[in-house]
Amino acid sequence: NIFDFRYHLKYLDLSFNKIKKISDMFWVFFLFHLDLRNNSMEMFDSEMLRNNYVSFNLAELTEFDLSANYFRDIPAILFRTAISLHKLNISFNNLTQLPTDTFATQTKLVVLDLSVNQLTFLNASLFSELCFLEYLNLSWNNFSELDRSLFSNLNVLIDLDLSQNRIEHFESVLFQNASKLRNLYIHSNPIRIFDVFQGLYSLENLHISSELIEFSFENLNKIKSFLMVRLVKSTNYSVDYFKSVNILLVVDNSIT
Repeated sequence: NIFDFRYHLKYLDLSFNKIKKISDMFWVFFLFHLDLRNNSMEMFDSEMLRNNYVSFNLAELTEFDLSANYFRDIPAILFRTAISLHKLNISFNNLTQLPTDTFATQTKLVVLDLSVNQLTFLNASLFSELCFLEYLNLSWNNFSELDRSLFSNLNVLIDLDLSQNRIEHFESVLFQNASKLRNLYIHSNPIRIFDVFQGLYSLENLHISSELIEFSFENLNKIKSFLMVRLVKSTNYSVDYFKSVNILLVVDNSIT
C-alpha cells in the first residue's frame, strides 16, 4: 500500500535504486512523469501487462525514462496506453530489437532516445506514427544499414544522431522528407558513399567522418557548424561552400 496516495501523485522518481522487477503498476495511472533510470531491470513481464491492461494505464504520462537498465527487449504492449508521451528515453540498455508496433500509439512523441544499445535493425514502419518527433538519437548501436523509408514520416525532425554505428552507405532518398532537419551527426561510421543532401534544405550542423568516404559539398550552403574528420577522399573543398559557416573544424584530413 505504499502508493495509496497515487491519486494525487504526478511526478515519481525511482532512479538510482536496485529495482529488478515491477510486478504491479496500478500506481502509474495518474502520473505525468516516471523515472526508472539506473536500476537493474531486465524485462517487463508481458503476461503481467496483458492481465493488468486496464489498471496499467499510462494515458497521462508525458515523460518516461527507462535508461541505464538491462532491458534486452521491450514488449510493444508496454507503451500502448501511453498516448500522451512527449519524451521517452530507453538509452543505455541491451536492446537488440524493437517490435514493429512499439511506438504505434505515440503520436505526440517529441523526443526519443534509443542510443547505446545493441540494435542492428529497425523495421521501416517503426517510426511511421511519430509525426511530431523532433529529436531522435540512434547513436552507439550496431546498425550497418538503414531502411530507405525509416525516416519518411518524420517531417518535423530537427535533430538526428546516427553516430558511432557501422553504416557504410546512406540511401539517396533516406532524408528526402527531412526538410526541417537542422542537426545531423553521422561521424564515426565507416561511410563509403554519402550523397543525400537533396532534401536537407534546413541543415545547419553536420558532423561527418570516415576514411573511405566519397563526399561532395553540394547543397550545404546553410551550414553553420561543420566538423570534418578524415575525409581523405573528399573532393572539391571550395571556399564558396563555407560562406555561412560559423564553426569549422577540419581535422586529420588530406586536404591539398
